[in-house]
Amino acid sequence: MSANDITLAVGKPMSQELVLNIFCAAVAMAGVAVAAWVVVSGQIGKQGLDAVFLAVVSLAIALMFGLIPLNALRQAKLKPGRGKDARDTDDKRPAE
Repeated sequence: MSANDITLAVGKPMSQELVLNIFCAAVAMAGVAVAAWVVVSGQIGKQGLDAVFLAVVSLAIALMFGLIPLNALRQAKLKPGRGKDARDTDDKRPAE
């Protein structure tokens, strides 16, 4: 195990990329949650422009942090041999 790996409580190594993607997804979801809270709780009517600014900044942060895990998912789906459409070339089933 290298210094770039984090060990879980069960002893399995987890890469830094996975930790980064989980953290970025959590920050993105928190940004969307803050923006939703501003709208649902009626803060826009109470605070006016300050609440609108809070919602816009929260959504901007959610967008910036959300692109990182989305890009990782997109790249993982485009790699050969991944996904539902990938066929196993070592299939040893008898021909019918």
